[in-house]
Order: sequence, then structure tokens, then C-alpha cells
Amino acid sequence: VISLTVNNNLYYNENGAGSLLFVRYNLPSLTFDQYKSTYGYDANAQTSNPNLVNPNLPMPDLHLTSNSTAAIGTGASTYANKAGNLDFEGNPRRTNTIDIGAYEYQPCPPYSKIWGNSPANSY
Repeated sequence: VISLTVNNNLYYNENGAGSLLFVRYNLPSLTFDQYKSTYGYDANAQTSNPNLVNPNLPMPDLHLTSNSTAAIGTGASTYANKAGNLDFEGNPRRTNTIDIGAYEYQPCPPYSKIWGNSPANSY
């Protein structure tokens, strides 16, 4: 038996929260409200635009933009230790006010994308 906690996530669909569907193997699709009430998951979930750099396939860029108020600094402080000290690119996560998502917001592109490694403690 696997114990799974799903909470404090940020979901978005450009057609509105009513367009979100949650699917489990061999079970009927559920709306966002049904998903939350049926399984007890994501009691604190939000449905808001995360304002990603480019969410579109085939080459999505899931970094946060400066106007990503739904995701920047809104991660639950109880999960700050569990998210790891680094984001998916190796940038340090802020403690207590982590961002929701794979990447911690960087106010400018990391130096590594231009010149190599970022200076220590640069955000």
C-alpha cells in the first residue's frame, strides 16, 4: 500500500476550472470539485493562471514569469523542506516561501544560460 498526499497544487485550464478533468485508470473522469470531494485530495488547491513563460507543446518552458502571482512565493511552508533545496535547474529554493512548480522564479535569466555557471547566491 502506497500512502500519497496530494495538496496545495495549482491547476489551470484556459477554458476555466470547470474544464479541468481528472482521470484515474479504469474510472470515470471527474471535474475538479468531484476530484477534491471524492478522494479528499488537494483541499488547498488553486485554479489560477500560473503565467508560465511558454506552456505550449512541443517545447514548453515551465519557468514562471514576473506576473506569476499565483505561483511565486505561494507554496505551502510545510512543504519547503520536502521540495528539496534546489529546483529542477539546480537553483536554490527559498525557504518558507517556495514557489509552486518545478522552477523557483528567477527575476532575470540565470547566468548559466548565457556565460556558464551562475555566481554564488545569485537569483
